[in-house]
Amino acid sequence: MKKKLLSIAFVAALAILGGCVGDDIDDLQNQIDDLNSKVDDLEQTQLENLLNQIAALQASITNLQNKDTELSDQLDEQYNSLLNNLSLLEEEVNNNASAVYYGNLLTDADFAAVLEQGATIVTGKAQPVTSAHISAMANIKLIGGDLLVTGTETIALDMLQSVGGSLTVTGISTADVSVSLPALASVGQDVKVVGNSGLSAFSADALILINNDLNITANELLNSVSLSMLDQVANVNINGYVESSYGAGPLASIDLSYTDVLGDVAVQYLSGGQLTVGNVGGSFACENTSLASIDVASAVIGGDFVVSYNNALETLDVTDITTIEGNLTIQSNGPSSTGGWSSEKSASSAATFDVFPAFDALETIGGDVVIESNTSTSIEAFNNVTTFTGSSISFGSNGNFQLTVLNVFNKLETAGASSWNHVNISIFQNLEWFDAFKMLTKAGDISLNLSRTQDPNTWEQGTTLRVDGFDAMTEAKSLSLYSPAVTQFNAFGALNHISGYATDLKVEMFADTSVGMCSMEPFFTIIKDNPTKYNVIFNAGWNNPIDTNTAIDQLLAPCSN
Repeated sequence: MKKKLLSIAFVAALAILGGCVGDDIDDLQNQIDDLNSKVDDLEQTQLENLLNQIAALQASITNLQNKDTELSDQLDEQYNSLLNNLSLLEEEVNNNASAVYYGNLLTDADFAAVLEQGATIVTGKAQPVTSAHISAMANIKLIGGDLLVTGTETIALDMLQSVGGSLTVTGISTADVSVSLPALASVGQDVKVVGNSGLSAFSADALILINNDLNITANELLNSVSLSMLDQVANVNINGYVESSYGAGPLASIDLSYTDVLGDVAVQYLSGGQLTVGNVGGSFACENTSLASIDVASAVIGGDFVVSYNNALETLDVTDITTIEGNLTIQSNGPSSTGGWSSEKSASSAATFDVFPAFDALETIGGDVVIESNTSTSIEAFNNVTTFTGSSISFGSNGNFQLTVLNVFNKLETAGASSWNHVNISIFQNLEWFDAFKMLTKAGDISLNLSRTQDPNTWEQGTTLRVDGFDAMTEAKSLSLYSPAVTQFNAFGALNHISGYATDLKVEMFADTSVGMCSMEPFFTIIKDNPTKYNVIFNAGWNNPIDTNTAIDQLLAPCSN
């Protein structure tokens, strides 16, 4: 921005036109002086704002260093380098007037002016479009406003260290264009890589801090995103969906292993590889991908935890998670599940999700649990959870009809949204052995619909269906037991009351009359002694009720043998 002064010679020339004009000239000169003063004030304000931005950034970096007591040597080196660079920028702002370009870089004239000035700092925003614009920015280290990157050629800004506003990459339509920002260490607002049909790669491997959100969506050819040193960001949204193919594009692995995400992480439609994420302050969701591996290192998930429709998933690493404050949903994962963005994966895939993660460190769940339609053939999980404040727990259709064992929630004693609103439990499974909720004392509605395993090709049934669990359960709102093919039953031994208002107890009779429900003899005795106390239905086949006493006698007959 250049001051435009009216020359003394021109003023003198005008003055000879006569005294009647003199007053007008004086007034004009006063206006020009006033304008120059306002320009000076504006530049001073921009200068002060720039220095304040640098100071705030220095404080943020120092706070991050103090918070992260176990920084890697490489990350600590990056922090120290950034602080040093900020100090050097501060010196340039204070001591070198030509280093600062006051204003925006929008037109060809703006870029020519900043190149001529040799500035390294821009107080306003920058919008390079042509290769000439990029060349003019070769020495720029700091942009005080937004940086909007568009164009048709590969873009590299090797010296750029900080952007005070948002960084946006959009509208790149020429195929195989990459954007490289190797020195960029901080962005004051958002990083958005959105709406690029030609962009193939985006890298900012020195980027430590994004003050607001990271958003990567609608990039048809994007196959590489590298943010290897990112330490803090507010929220993350990465979506590799390509509308033209109705599914995932080429974008695969994402590494955010160093990253502390203060809010939510949402990842969708990645074509393969692995996802690694550090701390998650809000919700975590990974859906509709062909990722082989998902690794979440956070101890606390501050919202919901969702892993759904990942059709090539082999490994879900949740070793460190101790608390999930919201809902927990793991649904339709694995190569032969119904999940995923593509139907190309099948049961013949070499990938497996046979063993469900144990969640050994998990102690607290604040919302509902849904575990359904995963290919895992063994689920032994959540057995260290002692606090559950959601309203429901549901397991269904896991293992492709071949689940060997469901062994879950065996340390949980009380569960529900409140002391009078107990957890509802629904289990709908083909399996060999159910053994769960051993220490739970009270529940709401309980529904167990259990069948033997089946070969998904021949439909041949397995030979074993064992039902254990609910050893400490004394009271439920209602209980529905549908397990006609059971071979061994030893559950609900402590049950003494059902408090529902409709059907309290509904039992499907066992096909094998040599199998009894001996563990429930105490409660069956209560029912026989108080025939009007509970609304009870015993069925021998679909909608074929039989007399209560007859049913109880049949179910307890094997107990005397």
